[in-house]
Amino acid sequence: MEASWQLQILVLVAVIAAAAVTGLKFYEDRKIRDLAFWLRRTYPQSYEKLPWVVRNANRAAAVEAFRQNPDIEDAELERRYVEARRSRRWQVIGVATAITAVAIAVAGHEFLGWTLVRGPRP
Repeated sequence: MEASWQLQILVLVAVIAAAAVTGLKFYEDRKIRDLAFWLRRTYPQSYEKLPWVVRNANRAAAVEAFRQNPDIEDAELERRYVEARRSRRWQVIGVATAITAVAIAVAGHEFLGWTLVRGPRP
């Protein structure tokens, strides 16, 4: 299938942006997982008091529980949390870019006559 060059570029931009967001999200999840393991080693009694699902399946919730605990004031925890969430702004930019590219592609197809041509060009 061949499409107008405008549609090809916009779809490519959307795919690249979505791939970048996926990679950044994997990186963030890995950092949160590492932070949860660090919390388990640093505060074993407090970590074991968390519900099983939070400890094992939803580590981001475990990290949030520690951050909101008024008894724990740990600068290292905050530093590691900020480092883990550092890519969040780029994730939002990537999602916005992908959505914008798709919206422009749809608008171009509907209003500017950008076409999807099946088969070889005449």
